[in-house]
Amino acid sequence: MPVLSPVVPQGSGHRDPYTKLIRLERPVQDPDADAPREFKLKRDPTAKGSATYMLKIPLLKDPTCEEFLLFMRSVREAWKGQALLDAKDRAEFFKQLLGDAERTTFSTALPADGNVTNDDLDRAILALKKSIFPQGAWCSQMHLMLKHSGMRKPAGWTVRQYAHRMQEINNYLPEFPPKLNDEPATKLDDYLILMSVYYGLPNSYIKNMTVQGFQLELETLSSLIEFCESRLEPFDQPDKPSNSSSQKKESKSKRKKRDSDGDRDSHDNNKRGRGQQYCILHGKGSHPTGDCETLKKMAEERKQAQKERRKPHSPNKNNGREDFNAIVQAAVTKAMEAETNQIIKKVLRAQKKKREADDEDFNEIEVLKTKLNRKLNIQKDNEYDTDSDDE
Repeated sequence: MPVLSPVVPQGSGHRDPYTKLIRLERPVQDPDADAPREFKLKRDPTAKGSATYMLKIPLLKDPTCEEFLLFMRSVREAWKGQALLDAKDRAEFFKQLLGDAERTTFSTALPADGNVTNDDLDRAILALKKSIFPQGAWCSQMHLMLKHSGMRKPAGWTVRQYAHRMQEINNYLPEFPPKLNDEPATKLDDYLILMSVYYGLPNSYIKNMTVQGFQLELETLSSLIEFCESRLEPFDQPDKPSNSSSQKKESKSKRKKRDSDGDRDSHDNNKRGRGQQYCILHGKGSHPTGDCETLKKMAEERKQAQKERRKPHSPNKNNGREDFNAIVQAAVTKAMEAETNQIIKKVLRAQKKKREADDEDFNEIEVLKTKLNRKLNIQKDNEYDTDSDDE
């Protein structure tokens, strides 16, 4: 089904075609408007002693499209509750609920002789409807529902509320004036409503639904609502309403500390999952790190222990810092001593090895000397023996 563009009337001074169309927000009665008319109606006018009830109908004055449609439903209920069957009586009843401009438009469309039939009444109501609805209202409303960013799911609404409101608006469409080609206005197909609801969801929802294998062409509006309620909405972080009138003024330092803690908690939450509370001690849960009572208690106990370790007679406020520096210095000294001892041991081992090597070399030299001396003595003895034989 092709999606048509909204019709914008030509000429100067025309209104935005979306101004009076039906929005997601329901109409709210103007407190400055005239008081509504109140009528006593019977639940069953044909039965004697039927129960009665009161119905308030506001004056129709420069209404929006939805206000006019709600007005017409109330009028038809009043006609039925007061058993107004004659078209002329219905027209007179209708006139007393109209503003000046609306009454003029309605009266002009009625026969001048005063003989009003049901067809005349319907034509007059249609003329009034066309004067209230913008030109091409059905086309513009359909475009608003399928394309316009103003019909996306508002923050704070559940998917069920949003889908039901879109269905309610779709049910209004057959009551719109005829289309530009004088064809009766009709509702959008169920699949188009499904598409409008789906693409009106937050982008994060659409991405998660795609990742989880949600196939739009195979689903219905009911299955879409159930999918969001079971897999997406439970992980949303509820919006906290702000009450500026009850907030107290904070000092600059407190605001700075609060903002710093909030940024840190927000950073932790974003790292571990958008919209989830994360505590560095307890993990995912109902509170961030900055609001963890256990960590606060541990910090308080640590402060108390540090106070007890301080000397009571010392007036110096920097005892904690000096104790810390002394601990660090002692740790550094101990580490340096250990390293020095290791170096000394390495030097001693090296010297010992050198001495042992020198001793081995010395022994080898002595052995060689002994062998050489023995050899020389043997040679001398041989020479001596030779000389003796010659003689």
